[in-house]
Amino acid sequence: MKKINIYLFFSILTVLIISSGACYGGSVCGLVTDASTGYEIPNVLVSAENGSETITYYDGSYCLDFSTSSSIKTITFQKYEYGTRTIEIYVGPEDKFTINIKLTCDSPFNIKTNKLADAPIGLSYNERIEVECGIPGYIYFLINNSKLPPGLIIDDSTGNISGIPTEIGDYHFSVGVTDKADNNSNYFINESKNNASSNFSISVFNKPAMAPDELPGALLNKDYIFMLDVTFSGESYTITSINDNFEDNFSLSKQGMIKGKPVNLNPIHFTALLKDSNGRETQKDYTIQVYPEMKIETEEIISGIVNKAFNQCFEITGGCGKITWFVESGYKMLPPGLWLDPESGCLTGVPVNNYFNTIIIGARDSDGHLVYKDFKLQIANPLQVQNNDIPVGLISDSNEGYEVPIEVIGGIPPYKYLVDDILPDWLTFEPERGIFTIYENNSIEFNIYITISDSGNPSQSLFEKFRIKNQHELTILSPPIFKSVPVEKKISDISLKAAGGDSPMKWSVINKRIPDGLNLSENGVITGTPVESGSFYFTLQLEDRNGKNAYKNFIWHIYDPLEFNFVKIKDCIIDMDYHFSLSAKGGEGPYLMSLIAGELPQGLSYNPDTKIISGICKEDSNIPVVFQLSDNVNSIIKEKSFPIIVKHTKIVINPEKLPNGKIGQVYNESFNCTKGVPGYKWEIIDGFKPDGLNLNKHPETAILSGTPTKAGDYTFRLKITDSDTPANEIINTYTIKILYPIQIIW
Repeated sequence: MKKINIYLFFSILTVLIISSGACYGGSVCGLVTDASTGYEIPNVLVSAENGSETITYYDGSYCLDFSTSSSIKTITFQKYEYGTRTIEIYVGPEDKFTINIKLTCDSPFNIKTNKLADAPIGLSYNERIEVECGIPGYIYFLINNSKLPPGLIIDDSTGNISGIPTEIGDYHFSVGVTDKADNNSNYFINESKNNASSNFSISVFNKPAMAPDELPGALLNKDYIFMLDVTFSGESYTITSINDNFEDNFSLSKQGMIKGKPVNLNPIHFTALLKDSNGRETQKDYTIQVYPEMKIETEEIISGIVNKAFNQCFEITGGCGKITWFVESGYKMLPPGLWLDPESGCLTGVPVNNYFNTIIIGARDSDGHLVYKDFKLQIANPLQVQNNDIPVGLISDSNEGYEVPIEVIGGIPPYKYLVDDILPDWLTFEPERGIFTIYENNSIEFNIYITISDSGNPSQSLFEKFRIKNQHELTILSPPIFKSVPVEKKISDISLKAAGGDSPMKWSVINKRIPDGLNLSENGVITGTPVESGSFYFTLQLEDRNGKNAYKNFIWHIYDPLEFNFVKIKDCIIDMDYHFSLSAKGGEGPYLMSLIAGELPQGLSYNPDTKIISGICKEDSNIPVVFQLSDNVNSIIKEKSFPIIVKHTKIVINPEKLPNGKIGQVYNESFNCTKGVPGYKWEIIDGFKPDGLNLNKHPETAILSGTPTKAGDYTFRLKITDSDTPANEIINTYTIKILYPIQIIW
């Protein structure tokens, strides 16, 4: 028996099967099934033009017998709700054929789907185009050179449109579809596939969303400000709180700004509802955890010693989660050899030179809360004594006594002296100044032990032996420390003093030198104008006419003019932490710096001990303040007025976000700034930019350009510094997704 599968629609398909059999009794049998479901169809009327007819059984089977001579038989299949199907087949007298028939619905082949859902950008999309009244095994394709939204593809066998859309916009396209051809087409004439097509559109939009999923915590009794990151479709949006769980002193603005100040440690719960102008909406439950206020508990930094191991760990209370420590940028950095561990908060290392300044130590918790504290850090050279052997002395006839100071270098002055011995009657010692005074002319030698300590914390100390020898010889009487004088100002003549020996006498410098611009005459008079500043150590020799010599070490400090060591006071940004360190140069330290006129902007305060202005500015202002500077030794006074400008905004960088890129396609995005002072410096301080892209820097702009070579998510932080004095800076975090190029398969 021959078997033929036939899919029938509105057209009449003629089947010619020519058998080589004899002349009588041919038949056609088979199954009738539903083309869409595959189920057997009972009660289908099967009839032939010669009057033969039958009805399919419960299993969809049928059989027609023909007793006439060989001829083309016309067979019709009919049932309500199905399309009528007619076939023509040549049947011989002894031919036995099996012909399976698939019936479709009683309508033309067409695309059933009228509309596709719009697609939120960046989210998975899956919509199916459905057809009806055709034979399964469909083939789908785009027609009229139309294109799907970038990121989406159509499955040519299922009609599914899927993917992740990458570009916002309205996209219009046309889809065509054909159904399955018959497997026995050699037996049919006038055969053709059925075709259908339809037009569609998909709008790719920003799905309303609020980020982050979790809000940063708040600190007790501290202002809390946070702006939700919103994506939306349309031209505008509003955000509201849809419950009443907000504290009385907290609010949520329509733009998503959360503000308030927690007064207890209870968590703050609320639900935010976002609606955009296209009617799309979303909501999210939020909780703000409240933590104790952050406070650096460490009171002071220990003193350090050059080339000695240093270790100081800072302590903190309050805040949330992991604490990260740092030295506030824009201020004096740590001295060479020291390093602050950002995780442990320990300042360690071996300092390599002396140092004295105020540094600002900051701490940041895992939610980004900051706290700062000012510290004085001093690194001193090791404490040393230069003159364990006190020079030979001569007492004058007036018995005024001969003074000799202990020469101490290193450490942190002032020094403290403690005598452990009982002194003889002819010798006194001043512990406040460290000076011996000898009152005897007799030749005497005496040893004395003294403990010397500096003012460091912890202090350095020495236990030293001094040998004092008093005999009647040539002696230099002038004090070993000259009075400090300013550079480039003529000094009053200084006449050196001596006793003993025979005139004439000759003075000279034998070790190092006196400051440039000054001269020592042979008769012991120093004159001139110093032309360089600094501390000068030198030794003078006195020789009488008999060739006897006396020696003495001297110290002379020449200082620069007293000046403020800053041009202007840094501008203050409202609601931003503010620190500015005042400094001076020249004169004779320590310096005194006082606010004598004007008032600091609201929220700022001045600490005269650390010479730092700090706080958080609250209101716009441009009020000058007057500071008075003096050096405590020579009572030199300077006064100067400085404006402190309070602004609403710091540097603003555009854009806030960067678009995604694709492998092999040119990428070009420019950065520019508003606010601040032009002449910007651009620096990627951490993270990674996409492979193949470079940051080209210019004073007014920076351009990230190139051709990406590797797919992935790339995050980096870009730091921008302006040309203000002192400079303002901002750090923005950017994320770029580099995608594979889209391939459209026809």
